[in-house]
Amino acid sequence: MTLWINFKGEKIKWNSVAPLIVLSIIWPLVTIASDGFLGFGFMTTLIIVIFLLLQLKRLRFFTILGLIIAYLGISVFATYFMQRNDIRAVVWRDAAIESRTQITLDSVVGRFELFDPMNPEHLATIDKRLTQNYLVGLGVQRIESRMTEPAYGQTLIDGLLMLIPRAVWLDKPLVVGGQALVNKYTGVSMYGGTSVSLGPVLELFVNFGILGVVGGFLILGVIVRTIDEKIVVAFQNERFMDAALWFALAFAVVLTEDNFITIISAGVSAFLTLYIFNHALILLLSRGVVPVYRKRLN
Repeated sequence: MTLWINFKGEKIKWNSVAPLIVLSIIWPLVTIASDGFLGFGFMTTLIIVIFLLLQLKRLRFFTILGLIIAYLGISVFATYFMQRNDIRAVVWRDAAIESRTQITLDSVVGRFELFDPMNPEHLATIDKRLTQNYLVGLGVQRIESRMTEPAYGQTLIDGLLMLIPRAVWLDKPLVVGGQALVNKYTGVSMYGGTSVSLGPVLELFVNFGILGVVGGFLILGVIVRTIDEKIVVAFQNERFMDAALWFALAFAVVLTEDNFITIISAGVSAFLTLYIFNHALILLLSRGVVPVYRKRLN
């Protein structure tokens, strides 16, 4: 929102924009040091980077700078995954913040490598993490050979059931994460407690087959388009709390590597929480607190 307000005006206030840009650059390092995951911070950075690129008026600059940033992003990604085990060995044993910070800086910054398409280790790292072709193939094979029964929509139902608070359903057996679905539909067991999801292609297939994949992605496309339009309209009308509301759904939808139970529970719960918060705040403001903000909050 700060970026939108500043770039919308005739003169950019870099004193307010620069700290946000710097924070977006270092935020992935923070999530690595705190949780051992690059993706937690990367999505926020990616959204900010895309917004800044879209402010470029010339297609040539947009293309050149976009390719450079994409290359650097892949380089960071490859560097992180080659050092990931060392990082998590420290972070996941509840080490002191100094130790977490040190291993993160040493691994991601100190050992940073530019991506080399001729380097087999770099290629293997990218292929291992970014492609799920192997798991999808195994899942399809097991379903078609009747080694495993289809889900018949159960994983989507579980996503809806996940919305029920544990305060209401005390013994709710559903959990987010893990590798149970991957074990069941591919027969593959991952090392230790590694969380691995089916991904939308395989999850739609194990539920509804080929037609489910085609129809599911058509529906996902409509959902993404709707969310995008809602955010754009909210920003154009300076309804920033509405924008935040739809951004909560956007952050869930971009979790393309997660199971639908995670996407549904994260997106809908965040949306409902912000919806309640926004209307409670509007009610408080309507009782005499800074009336100039009402237009942006209603």
